[in-house]
Amino acid sequence: MFNEIYPDEEFLPRAPDPEEIIIGEEEPVPDQTDSLQDNSEPVDNASECRELESESTVAQEAKEDTIDKAEECTEQK
Repeated sequence: MFNEIYPDEEFLPRAPDPEEIIIGEEEPVPDQTDSLQDNSEPVDNASECRELESESTVAQEAKEDTIDKAEECTEQK
């Protein structure tokens, strides 16, 4: 039955020897200075900063509006 479902797999392969088992291997942590430079570009002037803030405000207002509409719809039902 197993070979019909998984024709290319070995049924009950050999278990690894205890010395082959690696427990607690840590993933490499990326350098913090690189991630800061990639994720946030410096703002050249104050007007550019205000534009970013206004875009954020518009997005937040749209999110709140969507939530309000969903609540109204739920109340109507």
